[in-house]
Amino acid sequence: MKTPDVSKNPYPSEPLYSLTLETIEPIFKAWIKEAIATEKPADTKPVFYSRYEICKLLKISLPTLGRYMDLGIITGHKVGNRILFSQDDINKALTEINRA
Repeated sequence: MKTPDVSKNPYPSEPLYSLTLETIEPIFKAWIKEAIATEKPADTKPVFYSRYEICKLLKISLPTLGRYMDLGIITGHKVGNRILFSQDDINKALTEINRA
């Protein structure tokens, strides 16, 4: 069986089950390259959480969160009269807790 030229037309005219491994490999590589090329990049907007959301996420109370902030274990960002926490702040605090 002749190996099809994938650069011209990556889609075979015969069924996949009748092809050999050497024939299927370039076809799948072309499909994967096509899928990667058409994939949209992930949304990289930063995510911010309120104090209440952080307490629910970490399963701690508001006074405990306040204590962690006073000790510098977790840092927040004050926006107006709100304190918001980024995902990076949470990850940093969790790795510091794991190391202690």
